[in-house]
Amino acid sequence: MVRSMTGFGRGEAVGRDIRISAELSCVNRKQLDCVLSLPRDWLMLESGLQGIVRKRFSRGYVKGTVTATFTGTPKLSDSVRQQIDFVRQTARELGLPDTLGSESLLRLPELLRVNASPEEIEQYGKLAEEALTKAVDAVDAMRKHEGDALAADIRQRLAALAVLRDRIAELAAEVPAYYRDQLRQRLETLMPADLAMNPETLARELAAFADRCDISEELTRLTAHFDHAEKLLSGGDPCGRAMDFLCQEFFREINTTGSKANSSEITRLVIQFKTGLEAVREQIQNLE
Repeated sequence: MVRSMTGFGRGEAVGRDIRISAELSCVNRKQLDCVLSLPRDWLMLESGLQGIVRKRFSRGYVKGTVTATFTGTPKLSDSVRQQIDFVRQTARELGLPDTLGSESLLRLPELLRVNASPEEIEQYGKLAEEALTKAVDAVDAMRKHEGDALAADIRQRLAALAVLRDRIAELAAEVPAYYRDQLRQRLETLMPADLAMNPETLARELAAFADRCDISEELTRLTAHFDHAEKLLSGGDPCGRAMDFLCQEFFREINTTGSKANSSEITRLVIQFKTGLEAVREQIQNLE
């Protein structure tokens, strides 16, 4: 299934005294780059959470945020207690009055931050994985929906290019005959009336010209590229990189076709083909 590289999703998981929310967004990038923002004490969970994302994405810049809201009664951390005891002990040693009040407590940096033990963080990690998995599922659903639209658009554009390829093939078959008639007309105009045209020389010239402007191999490879593109779009694996490479091969074959064709009408169709192919390539940049 074709997927886009852009999407957004949100997930949530609720525990006994905590609610964890995860938000995830993804935009275009050639390689996979994942950045997750976690609560400061939860860095030990980052590797596992990164693994959840990397299993589901192969390309793109993925940015996520995991936040925790504690719903239970906050506990005064040991760090805050130690700070209070230290302030009071220092005041006694210096002979200062103990004026520590509620307003003073609010200035303590650790007061309003809930601290959790490594064991508690490990338990929270399961909820964080649940929330992040839901966010990934939401992003993936958006990417699939957009991917279907992109695949339909790319197929339509490739179908138009296939029509141009068929028209080029029709014109290519007429080029040697046209060159023969033009050559005969020129020779008849330039050669004296009493000088006969050598049929063998004319045949050799026509054969050499037909060989130089033969584009049957290029047209065959273009047909194969169209078939390969459809297989990629219909497959279940990410196809962005493969389709991008295939576009380069399309350009290579159509360039050779234009340089060998010796026909102004084919040249016009080649330019039209390149223009349409560039539009296809731009769409492919959005595919995973």
